[in-house]
Amino acid sequence: MAKNNDRKNGKPSNPFAGRLAEFCETLAEKKLDAAVIENRASIFALTGVECDSASLVVEASGGVKLHTDFRYTVEIARKAPGLALGDINALSVAKPFAPAVKKAWRSIGCEFSLSHSRFLSLRKAFPGAKLSDVAADVAALRAVKTPEEIEALRRSTALNDAIWAEAQTLFKPGMSEIDMARAIKS
Repeated sequence: MAKNNDRKNGKPSNPFAGRLAEFCETLAEKKLDAAVIENRASIFALTGVECDSASLVVEASGGVKLHTDFRYTVEIARKAPGLALGDINALSVAKPFAPAVKKAWRSIGCEFSLSHSRFLSLRKAFPGAKLSDVAADVAALRAVKTPEEIEALRRSTALNDAIWAEAQTLFKPGMSEIDMARAIKS
């Protein structure tokens, strides 16, 4: 998935595939076998998929699997075609990571902002593995926007500018902030 260059209608099938490929390269450079990403914003930045219950497993070799529940399968197929899926329940604390990924990783990246119980489950699943924080690496990738993200930011900015221009015509001297908010909402 990370190196997916398939094209549909002249566009990459997943605009985030390049970001995933870069992340795989970063893992390899840091000599990490894989990374487990659970921060919602980071998963979105790497896949284009927004899930509130997910764990993204990325291998330095390019293997990528998003573990989530059935609610997101249609959205994932639409936004990230070709992204391998796994069941989030397979990564529960009771059945920690190892059975789901079946790998003998010795060095694993994760965002140290993950919950303590999740950190302990990683420790339990991969005893002796070195855990490294990759939050800064993901943040660096998130900082560089895809063309689709840039266009969305432009549209958002234009919409905010239009709303603000119209709202200013409704404001009158002496209006309270509450009255201004009501004027904007109407």
